[in-house]
Amino acid sequence: MWSRSRECLFYDPVATWCQLAVVLGLADLVAAGDHLLRPEFALAGTADIAVGVAQNSGQRGSRRVREAAELIRPRVESRRETLLRLFLLECGFPEPETNLEIPLPPGKPHVRGDLVYFRYKVLVEYDGEQHRTDDVQFNRDAERLHDLRAAGWLVITVRKASSRDWVRDAVDEALRSRGWRP
Repeated sequence: MWSRSRECLFYDPVATWCQLAVVLGLADLVAAGDHLLRPEFALAGTADIAVGVAQNSGQRGSRRVREAAELIRPRVESRRETLLRLFLLECGFPEPETNLEIPLPPGKPHVRGDLVYFRYKVLVEYDGEQHRTDDVQFNRDAERLHDLRAAGWLVITVRKASSRDWVRDAVDEALRSRGWRP
């Protein structure tokens, strides 16, 4: 929906997201919706999404928009994180919290985890290429993982080439070892 504000022409991000439902699959529509909610971009809030879904009712793709709106979450930082989270849900695991701070013992900095199972002290991380190719990032990750493991967290690191079977089995084993029962 185009709107005119003074001399500036702009496009509503939520309306655009709704229109994408006719060309994107559900997972990519959820990833785009997650992106709308990223606080650093301030493109939309959950109330804006709800209004957009209501206004899109009866339009082509409205069913997919409603389904995607139920699955979008705040603080997701990449499409790969979204796809990983959706895969975990598809496997029947509980829904993880997204990108929350994990407190560590006194003297250690708090860290932020991608997909966090606080109740079970299990963290699922998606590491993109920069985690491997950037020496500073690589070293920061090593220290962070050491501190998390020392605090009793099980950390599963998923990469682009990780197989779906491996991810499913690793998360299942970690959660079950901490008391989760399907």
